[in-house]
Amino acid sequence: MKQIIIHTTLFFFGISAYGQEVKKLNDSYFLNLEKFEKGSGILEIKANPENREKEIITLEEGTYFLENKNQKFWFKINDKHQFTETAKAQITKGERLYILYFTFENGLALEADLKDTSGHLISHFETKDSVFVVKHFRQTGKLAKKIVLRIGRGLSDAVETAYYDNGNIKSENDHVNKTTRLFYENGKAEYFYDSGTEEKIYFNENGQKTEHSYYSKEKEWCTEYFENGTIVSKNCNSADHSQKIQYYYKNGKLDNYEVELFSTGEIKKYDKNNKLLESRKATYPNAMPIQKSNK
Repeated sequence: MKQIIIHTTLFFFGISAYGQEVKKLNDSYFLNLEKFEKGSGILEIKANPENREKEIITLEEGTYFLENKNQKFWFKINDKHQFTETAKAQITKGERLYILYFTFENGLALEADLKDTSGHLISHFETKDSVFVVKHFRQTGKLAKKIVLRIGRGLSDAVETAYYDNGNIKSENDHVNKTTRLFYENGKAEYFYDSGTEEKIYFNENGQKTEHSYYSKEKEWCTEYFENGTIVSKNCNSADHSQKIQYYYKNGKLDNYEVELFSTGEIKKYDKNNKLLESRKATYPNAMPIQKSNK
């Protein structure tokens, strides 16, 4: 059995010297991927004996095979006690088995592929410059999602991009700039939201703006409405909730507007030159009458 393990490991690493010893690590050891999953490229071998705190293990130069209940890991350590060349890990989660292939440089896993037992690529991980890139793939091999984050940071500092099957972007969640964008399958913009400013924009399938909500410089909450990409109306509520202004446009240009004062219930209509055209009382719907019981 030991000879089989040695031959398998030597084949995986491309080692021609069959006499090289493979060092076996038993189920007191495990592969820790927590730092790698945050983009640092760091893999750790830890010891976890009963009633003892987890310890990071420094290994001597050599070829190793680690096996515990949920993991099998074939790897090499250089004379600087670093992971080197390539490595393979089999990870069991529940009833599913995943296979990870790592490529190391200066002890860090700069690239890794996650595959299923059929060899289908599930995810690709890559550390480059100061960012960590994760790509998730469909069974067809097409890109489904990409996550880019700064090394050492979590998803709260990432940009997540999802893709349609045709390769066009489906959505983009930018946690750095606090924005969300949705797209139609044809590639046109569908929706934009900035959680920092609360600005929202909706588009039709031709990419034309249909609705736009935002805070004005005067802290009014305004919503603009468009037809065929041209503004037709806008309403703004004042920051102190004392009044509402409804603007009306013709051919994209202001035609007239109405100011409703909530304190008096008065509505004043002005033309585009601020000339008063009329004044009237607002009519508000009455509360629904209480229905008498027949009992």
